[in-house]
Amino acid sequence: MHTVQLMFPYNKGNESAYVVITARSMNVLTRLARNPKIAKMASNPDIKPDGLEVLIRAMLADQEGGFLRVERFKDNKDNKLEKHNDGPNGEPAKEVFDENGKVIREERFSDGDRNDGPTGEPAILDFDENGKATSFTHYKFGVVIPPPTLEEKALSDKAKADFVQKSLGPKFTVRRG
Repeated sequence: MHTVQLMFPYNKGNESAYVVITARSMNVLTRLARNPKIAKMASNPDIKPDGLEVLIRAMLADQEGGFLRVERFKDNKDNKLEKHNDGPNGEPAKEVFDENGKVIREERFSDGDRNDGPTGEPAILDFDENGKATSFTHYKFGVVIPPPTLEEKALSDKAKADFVQKSLGPKFTVRRG
């Protein structure tokens, strides 16, 4: 069996964007097309980005385990999807699924560069079979942000303790264990 891709174009502001879903086989897409709710949503020519994300989630739920990945792109120069970009509501640019349909990896991008999410989500986040995060890597503008050293962490904890002490006043004592 060969994988097959389904591409959805949509406008994100003044830019064109694309979602590409890679299915394990054409059978997955055939079964999906037989679902009247999904077929109706997918056939809407005026689908908005938020609606497209709802459609994608419905497709993933309907064909649990049938998809390998979902990728979001910005631009489409010369029919080449080059710049990964997070979705309209901060959805990861790349989501990779296991054979049971569970997310095993999320990757976030901004204009083609790995970048942490809008609320600080790590640019790369891996999950085990139970959905528990197992590893992560932070990026800013395509560059890895190294984790803080033990010294930096200790300084950060001291600054927090000083702030709490200062805010609560002399009646309270902040002790670090």
